[in-house]
Amino acid sequence: MALMIPISIFTLIAGIGGAPSVPCPKKIARKMVEAADIEKGRIYFDLGSGDGRILREISQKGGQAIGFEYAPLTYLISKLFLLFGKDNNAKIHWKNFYKEDLSRAKGIFCFLSPNAMNRLSFKFEKELEKGTKVISYVFKIPNKKITETIKIENVGPIYVYNY
Repeated sequence: MALMIPISIFTLIAGIGGAPSVPCPKKIARKMVEAADIEKGRIYFDLGSGDGRILREISQKGGQAIGFEYAPLTYLISKLFLLFGKDNNAKIHWKNFYKEDLSRAKGIFCFLSPNAMNRLSFKFEKELEKGTKVISYVFKIPNKKITETIKIENVGPIYVYNY
């Protein structure tokens, strides 16, 4: 019981900062990764990586997948999935992605709140190199031209951006 209070507090903070922990459907994760045109050996970040589903998809395509998750329980679950799944090209960090340097990423994946996307829009403009793709499920990056919208029946859209 004593452990539940700190975990609940950290989970609440993570939800306010990025988004509450809601798993991305498998078919959406696959479509998002397909949209990124994964290049073998290149680095791809998943911001708020949840259970690591997108990380596993990137790893299977040969990309180097790095996830950032701030909710401790979700992070631990993802860590276990990656450990037992033997995804050698996937790593997850218990870190605040707002404080990370995103410049080395070839692609970035997001399933975050509108508030988080707004905050990230400035970070993306400042840090991302020309040619970096950002793929976002459901929520748009404000004031950024969408390169492609992928619509899938009965679920929200995937937005692709080129920087």
